[in-house]
Amino acid sequence: MWLNNIRYQHKPLSPIELLVLLNTTTDYKDVSKLMQELSETFQYWRPERGTIYPLLRRLQAQNLLELQKTDKLRVRRTADANQFIATLFESLLDQIKANHEYYQAIIHGLIEVDPIGVIHFIQDYEKELGKHLRILHDLQKEAEVVAQQENWHRVELE
Repeated sequence: MWLNNIRYQHKPLSPIELLVLLNTTTDYKDVSKLMQELSETFQYWRPERGTIYPLLRRLQAQNLLELQKTDKLRVRRTADANQFIATLFESLLDQIKANHEYYQAIIHGLIEVDPIGVIHFIQDYEKELGKHLRILHDLQKEAEVVAQQENWHRVELE
């Protein structure tokens, strides 16, 4: 149900591996900069060297990342990684739906225990969803600008 259903060449890709992969580009980036960007993105998780460096080596072994050692370790996403990432949309949407079903089942079970608590929880959750919807709309606008600037067109493969 969770993000550990994502596989590349029949091997599971951890949620953190996916985050790192999606936060790299096809241009080299300092690993320290990547870690800083990840830190700024997440409120509840901070990347640590002991997690990130072995993870980078695993993704390199799968040909998803290229590492370059200069004065600093630099990383970039491979063409194989880009092809893999382009296949994720349906899987991610399915996992979002599964997560919603899971939390709905939990909330439904809590009604009998504390209906007033559920009412307050849902009100708070609706506020959070509103924030997330605004963020999604901003991301959609950003994607539309990039698509237009770079003349992207969706090609459906058969």
